[in-house]
Amino acid sequence: FGPAILAQARFAQALRPASAGLGWPEASPHRMAAWCLVCCGVGLAVASVVPSAQHYVDGTVEYDITWEDKEDMPVAVSDATASAVGGVIYVIGGCDDAKGNSRVGGNETHPFHACIDIADHVMIYRPLQPGWTLSSSKMMMARYRHAAVVVGTDIYVVGGRNVLDQLLTSVLRYSTTDDAWSTVGDFPGATSDNAAFEHGGAVIACGGYNHDYSGAQASCHILEPEAEQPAFIPWAASLATGRGDFSIVRLQDAAYAYGGFDSSFTALASIERVRLQGTAGQLAWETMPAAMRHARGDFAAAALHGRLLAIGGESGTNALDAGASLRHVEAFSPQTAAWLGELHLAPIPHATFRFCAAAVRNSVYIFGGQRAFNASCDCYPTHSGVFVYHERATRIADGTVPRTVVLAPWAAALAGAALATQP
Repeated sequence: FGPAILAQARFAQALRPASAGLGWPEASPHRMAAWCLVCCGVGLAVASVVPSAQHYVDGTVEYDITWEDKEDMPVAVSDATASAVGGVIYVIGGCDDAKGNSRVGGNETHPFHACIDIADHVMIYRPLQPGWTLSSSKMMMARYRHAAVVVGTDIYVVGGRNVLDQLLTSVLRYSTTDDAWSTVGDFPGATSDNAAFEHGGAVIACGGYNHDYSGAQASCHILEPEAEQPAFIPWAASLATGRGDFSIVRLQDAAYAYGGFDSSFTALASIERVRLQGTAGQLAWETMPAAMRHARGDFAAAALHGRLLAIGGESGTNALDAGASLRHVEAFSPQTAAWLGELHLAPIPHATFRFCAAAVRNSVYIFGGQRAFNASCDCYPTHSGVFVYHERATRIADGTVPRTVVLAPWAAALAGAALATQP
């Protein structure tokens, strides 16, 4: 491509008179060609820093994002939960029908799709070891679209629905040390598509849809597992906005609720926070000024390197294409109270939504989900794929350049030859 480079250089030299007053040195076409080669080398070097990945600087931190495919799950599921305990991930329940959400009613204008086979098992994944393990203990009743929260080495399962689309009020506990299920109690106010988090050893469940999906709830309830008779009672603070299909993530001394759908099934971009210090009377969810770049529900959430992540999802208008317009990762920094800029949203490599995820060390592991609408089965097929979002965060020292770029050897050699042969 030497003639093309030289031609571009001659064009660049033709522009030289317009910038003569800037004090730039005179340059022959050969010198300009050399600099074109240098620029090409730099560009290719930068592009090869993180192959098929994302590299950017946000504030004082430099991020490298990569993706990796892993071994498939033994059973394809969607609408499950994934919880990490001691570096091991437990995928609980979900829709395990091969057709995922298939047509079960409605009409041509408003078809109704639902899952007709619900899982009662636990699939156990160890990121540092090959293969999967199926728990020998099963839930008392299959469920999906529930919430799960880790307290110590136990996982509490709250809410969700059965195969008849009925709300499940039983509260279950799975012991990861004993591989055993037990019933904690009954929660008459249970919802589906809810979210939960741990605080001080207690389980706090919020939001979700009521029995007929007519309202996205704002109320929160608290369960003290160590009480003589554990039971959910109203918590001191309700969400500022009723939400379903949303996420709550605990980070340091606060919990953050974001995304989801409201009672009219409008996708939400807002994020709210409750500070967990102080007395019960001081607890309150507050809506933060900054909103996500893209409203979304049915997404996976995690905390990584002091930021909150929103991975994939759907907006309520793009279910047919598996949320294609939201196939990226947003990140929120509580320190700056700002979401990541639009140009830095890391693209997701696979077309899937309604998946679950869990963070282990510097990575978020993403499990299953549903594919785009398949007209031949009038369904959204489930799949068993597993892939990983890896994030490396490096703090930038004051006054330093974020990334040193080394010129590609071939470009350096060609540039040197061009400079050596210039007239």
